[in-house]
Amino acid sequence: RIPRPLNGFLLYRKCYVGRAHAYVASKGRSGSQQSFSTVLGVSWHIEPQEIRDKFKKWSETEREKHRKAFPDYKYAP
Repeated sequence: RIPRPLNGFLLYRKCYVGRAHAYVASKGRSGSQQSFSTVLGVSWHIEPQEIRDKFKKWSETEREKHRKAFPDYKYAP
């Protein structure tokens, strides 16, 4: 199965999950995926617009590469 290209937030999450893990651990919480997602969701919303725009641009680049690699790809949930 061909994976979908990642959107800006998922690329951000991929880059910062290590930091989120360290942050959650420093607060004495469990390192569940839910905790990471919560921390990263809050972090994403307080990032400056320029940072979010960089990840959006990166996701557009990745989507174009995906389109070239898999020209017949259609998302089917």
